[in-house]
Amino acid sequence: MQEYNRTTQPRLTEVTKSEPCIHCGKPDWCYRLGELTVCKRDVEPADGWHRTEKADRDGSYFYAPNIPLKPIRAASKQEFFYPDREGNQLLKVVRIDDGNGKKSFAQYHWNGKRWLKGCPQEIRSRIPIYRYQQIKKAIAAGRTIFFVEGEGVADALHKLGLAATTTLGGSGKYRAYGGYLDDLKGADIVLCPDRDQPGLKHMEMVAEEFPDARWLYAPPGEFYWQNLVPSSGLDVSDWISDGATKEDIVSAINTNKISLLSHASARKIKEEKSQYIDSNNHQLTVPSADEVYTQKALDALYSDTNWIAVDKQLYRWTGTHYELVSEAAEKARISRWCNSTPVQRNSDNWSYSYAKSSYVEAIWNWLIVSFAVDPALVNPPGLNCLNGVLKIEWRLNVPSWTLVPHDPAVMYTYVGQFEFDPNADPTNCDRLLACLDQPQQEIFIKTLAASLDLKTVRSYRGRSIKALLCKGDGNNGKDSLREVVQLLYGVGVISATVGDFQSYDQGRKFTLAKLEGARISWSSENSSVNQLDNLQSLKAAITGEPLDLERKGVDERVMLPTAVFLFNINNVPNLQASLEAIQSRWAVLSFTKTFKVNADPNKGEIEADPRFRYDPQFLQREVVPALLNKMLAVLPEVAAKAIDYICTEAALEVIQEETNHLWAFARQTGLDYQVGGKVYINDLWQRLRDWYIANGTLVVTTDDKGKQKNEWHEQPRRGDRNIKAANQVYQRFIELFPKAKRLRDSSSSDRKGQFYLNGVSFISVGEASEAIGEAIGEATALSQSQSEASEAIKGILISLTQITTARLKPLEIREVLQKIASEGDVALIASLASLADTARAVASPTASPLLHFASPTASPKEAQVTDPSQNTFATDSPINAPNAGIAAFNASINGETNIKTGDNHNNFFADPSNHKFKVGSKVANIDPKSESYNWHGTITAIDGDKAKVHWEERAQRKIRGGAVLKHSLSELRLI
Repeated sequence: MQEYNRTTQPRLTEVTKSEPCIHCGKPDWCYRLGELTVCKRDVEPADGWHRTEKADRDGSYFYAPNIPLKPIRAASKQEFFYPDREGNQLLKVVRIDDGNGKKSFAQYHWNGKRWLKGCPQEIRSRIPIYRYQQIKKAIAAGRTIFFVEGEGVADALHKLGLAATTTLGGSGKYRAYGGYLDDLKGADIVLCPDRDQPGLKHMEMVAEEFPDARWLYAPPGEFYWQNLVPSSGLDVSDWISDGATKEDIVSAINTNKISLLSHASARKIKEEKSQYIDSNNHQLTVPSADEVYTQKALDALYSDTNWIAVDKQLYRWTGTHYELVSEAAEKARISRWCNSTPVQRNSDNWSYSYAKSSYVEAIWNWLIVSFAVDPALVNPPGLNCLNGVLKIEWRLNVPSWTLVPHDPAVMYTYVGQFEFDPNADPTNCDRLLACLDQPQQEIFIKTLAASLDLKTVRSYRGRSIKALLCKGDGNNGKDSLREVVQLLYGVGVISATVGDFQSYDQGRKFTLAKLEGARISWSSENSSVNQLDNLQSLKAAITGEPLDLERKGVDERVMLPTAVFLFNINNVPNLQASLEAIQSRWAVLSFTKTFKVNADPNKGEIEADPRFRYDPQFLQREVVPALLNKMLAVLPEVAAKAIDYICTEAALEVIQEETNHLWAFARQTGLDYQVGGKVYINDLWQRLRDWYIANGTLVVTTDDKGKQKNEWHEQPRRGDRNIKAANQVYQRFIELFPKAKRLRDSSSSDRKGQFYLNGVSFISVGEASEAIGEAIGEATALSQSQSEASEAIKGILISLTQITTARLKPLEIREVLQKIASEGDVALIASLASLADTARAVASPTASPLLHFASPTASPKEAQVTDPSQNTFATDSPINAPNAGIAAFNASINGETNIKTGDNHNNFFADPSNHKFKVGSKVANIDPKSESYNWHGTITAIDGDKAKVHWEERAQRKIRGGAVLKHSLSELRLI
């Protein structure tokens, strides 16, 4: 490469054999004009040059060199450590980048207990070179030592397998902290200056102590090194970021030394005008003052690749995605173009008219307008992988996917840091997912699957995708899972904290601007004191309702969030709203296991593997591709039917009860919704007061005069207030049961004028238990007829439904089933229990949860173990049409599908959503032998394959247990 020396004035110089054209390499016809060059053969500019819009009279364009500056770093914090020469903690350097081009450094020394700010004089002589221990080993092994400016640059070379070091203080501070001759004694040193004036001067200072050192001028480029910028020049780490390999770096080492050159401080335009002639003595032609400079700048600077602008932010196509560029860096590039583009005012008047900030701003604004795209087109459904775009297409609610090449017309602003591999080994992915129990693993994977195309999933499943509260203490796998998801989506994963939503509700809406285009929001830091159910913006975001998007300098507009939400929590958050509001939006994933070395599985421990936490390359290769395959495998199911969150309800109820003790009261006393039910407020208060006394919240004492005194003990949870008088009952309980209404009794009874809550009632656990015991006793009598057994068993079904409606705790259900066990046999319990685990708890160790009886009168010995995947019930089976409802119930416990009954219009569908029932449908029992076959019922609610039915006959006869029962849809028929 020929050296190109910059002169103080732009003189016209023709090329020669010794200094040929740097573009075509020829020794004639071409010429230089100061920093500009003209290639008369019109070849493409050499590396590091660009074609301007200026041309001489012959139409040959001027070429100008590019002088890139160091890109602005994203906001970050880095720590670099300098142990002493024995390896003990001594000093650390903290670098903070604000994201706007400003950086700061701070030094901290170790006092034996903690880090203190500053570098005392007495420890300076003890501070060695950076990476001292590794460098001494490298010197002993005869390896080359690269001496650089800055710890980050040394680390970048170290990652390539090259031994590199630096000294404390940076540019100009080589001797500020002592000498380093002993540290580098015997080293083969290569000096690597930054490509700016201070960087070269700094290395010249180091070279005084190491005169035999070789040099590495990186990034290479003779012109740049002979025309150094005053500051912020590139360095070898920037070259590495641009793709330089270890071999490139080693081959660029040389023994030649470049000296720091002086530069002219300014041009003198009037003295230069006579020099603007070409080799044929013709006057040059450059853009005139009235030409549209914005278009010229765009063509000169932004025609090399594709660009887009979203919300006044500029993105550059990288080959895989559009990457956000720094506004400050781009404006600096524009300013250099403006500063080097002369304008001819008239025949003998030249000026750099564009060299003003107003032109820079105008060009920037023009770029934003020219490259603007609709934000709705950015980050479409699917997934952008390193080896292509995973494109998802839908045929009705059935998805399919293909891997297609990257295309700048498909605008992603992220790329997942992995390659799609449909045959990826799931072993290590399964190991990591073991931090969750199997049912909760499925919820986690299905939630991630929904994020692949949440808009379409919502079009089929509505608002069924819930936000996940990831609850657990440290070392439980949450952080590793989040890292995997981060690698899956890249910048498509954001962290919208509960505090961000709180700020939005208080008017600071810009905190949620990050939600636009995000696929997943996984927040790792959330305060436990925030009341989640009071944050309106959070509830709207979870269900995909509109939010206002507000960015700095951008007009406010509406956005529709398309992210799924996960929130890490260590403590219990506040959830005090109604059950419907909470359960419609929230589910709890319980991370109860701990990753530990030498794990004990009996303690819920999993063997720790540090690669899950500290090796991103391992996650990219071994975990992320397999996780994506699992997501794709369940995506059709996510679109076809709602996610089953039943395994998370217990944890959610615990959180509710810990944040609002009234939930514990309601569940323990059986208070719940019931059509036509009523609870007088005074009765509710009395029952609550008795409950307070029973659990020690209220202590009532009587003094010598017989006067009672109430001593209240506050609830452990801050903000969870006790109810201390009847006038507070309605307001507090209506928060739990918002559908209930306060009415005044207008009857002629002795309770006339009293207020009551309409639509709720206490469901008696004792009464349900007695009904079950009686029914089991009848069902297990071997001498009874089949029809009598059928009726008895239907009584059991009714009672079990009441238990479910009462929302009993597992321990309470167990108590009821223990009563069943005292009067029935093990096989029957296993076949009737709605919770298989509970059935196993009261059955013998050998009882299978898949036991069912061949006929209502079968003995335990006749019970068979059924394969749920094979079993069906037909009308000619031992359980015939009159008992089809019982068969369906039994099958639903065993997980069976495709059940045929005697009534063709009402099958037990594999897909619970594929039925004719809806809220308001008039129904009766499908079994002609059942008393309720001729009853009249109305469906009041549908949940999957279950429905709540209000029976008119039960209401009229005031049958114990209420008029509303819960049924499988397979037990009902339309009337």
